[in-house]
Amino acid sequence: MMSFNPQIVTRDVFYPQGTLSAAVTQAFQADLASWLATTSSPVVVIDFSQVDFLDSAILVVLVNTYKELQSQKRTLLLSGVSPELKIIFELTQLNRVFPIYSNPEVALANGEKPALAA
Repeated sequence: MMSFNPQIVTRDVFYPQGTLSAAVTQAFQADLASWLATTSSPVVVIDFSQVDFLDSAILVVLVNTYKELQSQKRTLLLSGVSPELKIIFELTQLNRVFPIYSNPEVALANGEKPALAA
């Protein structure tokens, strides 16, 4: 069942909530794109602390978003990834693509470093 509830709290951090499955992929993608259009921040964070599940359809959205932001010389970071979700990123080796931080504040502080912006 669909239980995606986006919460856009700041201009730099996107806070999805609930279950991110194929059933909510279009809504997630649309909300993420709308949010990204409202910020010109060079470093943006998606915080997963309120997400209890995500599947491969959402991973595709994340990879496409990452590529789009890279083409704009912007950086996408992740934070608040639970141990259960972290396993998904590790199995798909996406933890090598996405820097993952404990919380948005740490992500933003580290994201400002030039080494991550490259």
